[in-house]
Amino acid sequence: MNIGNIIFFLLLKVLVLFLYRTANIGQIFVGLAGPVCQGGSPALSATWFPTNQRTTSTAIATIAAVVGSAFSFIIGPSIVTEVKTINNTE
Repeated sequence: MNIGNIIFFLLLKVLVLFLYRTANIGQIFVGLAGPVCQGGSPALSATWFPTNQRTTSTAIATIAAVVGSAFSFIIGPSIVTEVKTINNTE
């Protein structure tokens, strides 16, 4: 999923003339990665937990992924302490 996001944003910045195509390519990679990332929770639940606990374990794993992603937005600014400008733009 991150590869799709990186390709989407890098190509979006570098190849402005091909905006439509690069946006579609990035979204295709994100779309291809989505089922792989989201399918891990049910597979883990089906493998490790009995039938009566699978719903709870799937819910916890799914929420943990979302909370982890949100946590990256919280901790990111504390890691990047200095912001430099490029080409004198802010």
